[in-house]
Amino acid sequence: MLFLACFVYGNFEKITMMKKIKYLLFITVFASCEKNIDLPKSVLPQGNLNKVLYSDCSVPFPDLYTMNADGSDNIRLTNFSNSCDFCSVTFGSWRQDGGKVVFCGTVLENNAYKTEIFTINPDGSELQRITFNTLHESNPLFSPFGDKIYYTAATGDNSVTPYQIFTVNPDGTEDEQLTFFSNGNDSCASFITTISPTGDKILFSSNKDASISSMWDLYSMDLQGNDIIRITYNSEDFGSLTFSPDGNKLAFIREVNQNPQIFTINADFTGLSQITNFNSPNLNGIQLYLNTVSWAPDGTKIIFSSNLNDLNDYGEFYTINADGTDLTQITNNGLCKTNPRWR
Repeated sequence: MLFLACFVYGNFEKITMMKKIKYLLFITVFASCEKNIDLPKSVLPQGNLNKVLYSDCSVPFPDLYTMNADGSDNIRLTNFSNSCDFCSVTFGSWRQDGGKVVFCGTVLENNAYKTEIFTINPDGSELQRITFNTLHESNPLFSPFGDKIYYTAATGDNSVTPYQIFTVNPDGTEDEQLTFFSNGNDSCASFITTISPTGDKILFSSNKDASISSMWDLYSMDLQGNDIIRITYNSEDFGSLTFSPDGNKLAFIREVNQNPQIFTINADFTGLSQITNFNSPNLNGIQLYLNTVSWAPDGTKIIFSSNLNDLNDYGEFYTINADGTDLTQITNNGLCKTNPRWR
């Protein structure tokens, strides 16, 4: 094929410019048909697909754990409670194949606390620090291909500066700012919420177009920070928004009549469905809460943490079918647990 292309191209000097273009287009298309072009593919799941990653709520040193989807076999991944160099762990999430966990850790350096991004194996080995800067990072997420980590961070040395979305390689190289939004004041912020498992879009919340900083809307963009589309114009809450494993649906938390409820919606934001109808009274100032929702690997169930059965409880894990049936409490140990991530 290469010899043929060179031979034809060598005779192009005797052909008109229009024919040159036609021949080049023919050769390009023909050559493309002759070989398989490798497009990015999401990494495939491996190992046990019924594991849940979560954080405890212990003060002041939370850590990361994993457990089986039935609440058994709790394993502590991080154990830095007695270290002043590594003070707490938050925002843990899986790489799509389950081979790595990425999270934010609060560290004390130069007499100041800051958050940095780390990765660790799901058995607690190979802890690696990814970022070494003065930004305040949050909510790191692996790309579906496992080749990038996306996160939100302040663009200055303090927490009141604008927040933007960044990307970094899993080895810490190519740490780059992806968005540069501004609404004219330091309260402008954009927070990454979820990435499509097919890798076609990032969903994020932002007040970049709001007339007042407390008004937030939902946006999408591709993994390069382009093709930005505003999805909502009414500041509706999409708390803990997350894609289903097949990318066809989203689950999120929204308050209804002062009680948090779980909703699902199609990926094109049609077909809104409220799947819970919790009604819990305010008990001495303590209210019902629901924490991060996460889908089962087969998309049939959703896990969340809540004080549903005891407002004085620190919070237990529950599962519910995606159609709202079969609410089940899977833990009951009275320990503070939050941010479940199922795989």
